[in-house]
Amino acid sequence: MLARAKKRLLAAIFKVSLVAPQMAQIKTFAFLDLETTGLPWAEGNKTKITEITVLTVQSSHIALGVMPRVQNKLTLCVYPRKMVSPESERITGLSNDILEHMAPFSSETVQMINGFLNHCPKPICFVAHNGNRFDYPILQRELHLTGAKLLDDILCIDSLEAFRELYNKPSAPVVVPQQERTFESTGSVLPIEFQDGFDELLCKAVDDFESGPEKRLKYALEVQKINETTPKKVINNVISNGNLKVSGLRSNEHGQKVKKSLNFGVSFKLVDVYKRLTNQEPMEAHHAEGDVLMLALCAATLGDTFIEWANCNKKYFCDIPKMEPGKRIGM
Repeated sequence: MLARAKKRLLAAIFKVSLVAPQMAQIKTFAFLDLETTGLPWAEGNKTKITEITVLTVQSSHIALGVMPRVQNKLTLCVYPRKMVSPESERITGLSNDILEHMAPFSSETVQMINGFLNHCPKPICFVAHNGNRFDYPILQRELHLTGAKLLDDILCIDSLEAFRELYNKPSAPVVVPQQERTFESTGSVLPIEFQDGFDELLCKAVDDFESGPEKRLKYALEVQKINETTPKKVINNVISNGNLKVSGLRSNEHGQKVKKSLNFGVSFKLVDVYKRLTNQEPMEAHHAEGDVLMLALCAATLGDTFIEWANCNKKYFCDIPKMEPGKRIGM
């Protein structure tokens, strides 16, 4: 009996030792964007970096819901030692001629990036748009070729996946209101639950009811018409701009049921997400610096919603497979 209890205790201890420690909450978001010689599929997965920008912002500042004042930014142009494709040159404005005197991506480049990241509170989480299938595998290949490594505990998320999932989340705003209404007496912001127009409709109905029998009869008929109408499902705080959304359920890596949307006609290119979220025209796209600024502003617009999604879906950057010739990215 004693031997059996001892075995059960040892098994329990062994099982606990195998459980991975829970990742700490993100303290710093490092918005990352790469410009490259071309697209991997067109270059046999031998694509090289021509420009890299990292913009770091504290998570607690993103939670404020506005673009933070405190930002740290690193932008490096590098000589790719490979021909830049004509299409990439046209889009990014970077060519072999103007990059000729830039240093190539090397272990010194990695040391510079690590020094920059060490300036920020940890844990640090990379954020890149389509990062899982573009920025992260390409950066991992460059790191592999130099033999250098980034900080071991860096986390990462893909903002493309984030915006797709949050687009279908009822509590997530899709468009920032152009002007928030305020209480006239105090000037404070009117809570969102009071901005749906229902209170004005209710007050008008009471005024009409109290004004006389004719209006009471009219009101009764309107109520009867509403009661005889099949109710329609309303999703608050989501503006789809007339686009059809079809949602289903799928399981994420944690086994939780999450929405999956076909999003017919909805574009999740960074410039389109930026326009939907901010009601502003895009900054200079396909320049690494402009792209990270747009990405950071999109995250700040969503605030706590973005932070919550990131903490639930983060993973270690070192676990991202590098881009390899002849092998599909992400496999």
